Amino acid sequence: MEGGTEHLTVGRREEKTFIHLKGEATVAFRGLLRDALLEALRDSRSCELVLEGAERIDASVLELLCSARRFALGMGKDVAVSSESPGALAEAAVRAGFLRRRGCTAYCGERCLWVAENGEERRTP
Repeated sequence: MEGGTEHLTVGRREEKTFIHLKGEATVAFRGLLRDALLEALRDSRSCELVLEGAERIDASVLELLCSARRFALGMGKDVAVSSESPGALAEAAVRAGFLRRRGCTAYCGERCLWVAENGEERRTP
């Protein structure tokens, strides 16, 4: 899926795929994002979802990111998230109850997207 749509673009640098999601990251774009993540994980060693100007992020996208991360780690790969608007991502994670001190599964453990590097409760993803 090199290229993409107006809302979602995909690029690759070496062994890493970058998925840029512009605007809202909501259930309306979950299917498109899911397909892009699956393709990125098939073709690359790692994937980074870059949320550009995200004003609204809903729980369905956070759940998708958790699923993608578990799936990737099970294949020996990785999924990361970055945001130009870390406040929107943190707000969505807090609102949905995602921030935590330890990972929720055997796959993620301390490598969970929502756990801080030092084991403290993460303030922003």
